[in-house]
Amino acid sequence: MLATLVAVGLAFAPGRPITRLAPIPAGPRRRKGRPVLPVVIAAVLVSAVVAGPRVGVLLALGVGVAATAATLWSRYRRRRLRRERRVEVAEGCAVLAREVRAGRAPVQALMSVAEDHPSFAPAAAAHRVGGSIPRTLRDTAGQPGREGMAQLARAWEVSTRTGAALAPTLDVVSRALRAEQQVARTTAGELAAPRATGQMLGLLPVAGIVLGFLLGGNPIDFLLTSGYGLACLVGGVGLTCAGLLWSDRLGDPR
Repeated sequence: MLATLVAVGLAFAPGRPITRLAPIPAGPRRRKGRPVLPVVIAAVLVSAVVAGPRVGVLLALGVGVAATAATLWSRYRRRRLRRERRVEVAEGCAVLAREVRAGRAPVQALMSVAEDHPSFAPAAAAHRVGGSIPRTLRDTAGQPGREGMAQLARAWEVSTRTGAALAPTLDVVSRALRAEQQVARTTAGELAAPRATGQMLGLLPVAGIVLGFLLGGNPIDFLLTSGYGLACLVGGVGLTCAGLLWSDRLGDPR
């Protein structure tokens, strides 16, 4: 039971990166959501009192498995969104550098790039209403996957204050972002094998149950009807969920 609650806690706990390829500027703090974990624990305890301990345990296992699956899927979607945004920022900076080098005014080039690259749209919109482009770029850099906009903001601000040519600086920023992309791809490739190994290990308990049936036994009956079997089920499910969450977090390059 304790292992299952630990797995649920890891699922609902906010993930924190182990390492980052580049620091993420501090952005506006998110509002804290409702305490989900205490509500889940309370519901499990009430079910255990009303319907019996066995039902409460099985409900806790179901909640733990569902929370683990939802958390893994959410992390996967966040990683994919970060990768897509980083690629978009790098491509947008390269296009912006080409436009400025071709002779277009930086603001006009920014407006053109913003049409095909959503990460640049807030800065273009801010300029239309008289806002500060560098400040908006820095705000955009606070979003996951758009950290490279901070370098563009510094380049834009230096060019605005000193009158220096923006095209050479944009070339440097574009090359730096592409180098970060290469490092991110290499890191993701190196971490793919450990993550796949962790997922495969998470399926071994299911394979063990299937093997028990093939050998003529009835492991499901043992796990659900006996006290020792229920203890094994709780420990196995809890440790498996916790291991999947922990290995996925360790394998997140951010």
